[in-house]
Amino acid sequence: METVPHVIREGESLWSVAVAHTPETGDVRHTIDLIRDANRMSSDVVHIGDAIEVPVGDIPGHPLTRR
Repeated sequence: METVPHVIREGESLWSVAVAHTPETGDVRHTIDLIRDANRMSSDVVHIGDAIEVPVGDIPGHPLTRR
């Protein structure tokens, strides 16, 4: 699984991170599920400074997806 690291900054939410990595025709909810699964998160809550991995290789239509 290809991932990119991301550190949560002030004003960001899991939704905003997912939006940034979801192609125009993609489903942000699916990206959120992938991020949560990759990071073993039990909720959508993130805090400033949290380091997460975004599994871009699994996001349909993402430029880094190799499928």
